[in-house]
Amino acid sequence: MSQSNSQFIRNTVIIILIVVAVGAVAVWRLMPSPASSDKDATDDADAVTVTGEQALTVQVQTDGFTPDLLSVPVGTKVTLNLVTDDTQGCIRSFVIPQFGIRKTLPATGTTTVEFVANKKGNIIFQCSMGMFRGTITVT
Repeated sequence: MSQSNSQFIRNTVIIILIVVAVGAVAVWRLMPSPASSDKDATDDADAVTVTGEQALTVQVQTDGFTPDLLSVPVGTKVTLNLVTDDTQGCIRSFVIPQFGIRKTLPATGTTTVEFVANKKGNIIFQCSMGMFRGTITVT
């Protein structure tokens, strides 16, 4: 085998390993943390009666969420208004892992997500890759 073929094979293997590693990290980032499972706000859908409604607005920008820290009382039906304005990148793939919510956001516009904050703890929202995150604290 010539040196150029050997180098090509080695470079190809390295690229494949990098792609597999990046994919593994992305999947790992989307999985809820076992340490936080006792505190997640979604463990028992029937634990709390809906006692109110609250609309929250989050600006979804190419470089993150604003605000990225929110708070609601337990038992609140949350309407999350996600506002984009020429937003690009993975942040347009919005995810709330605990609720199985996945929305592809338009580059510009408003997308609504609804859920009940039915247990005290934290609800994590993020882009599909987990690069950008925010938290809704349920008190």
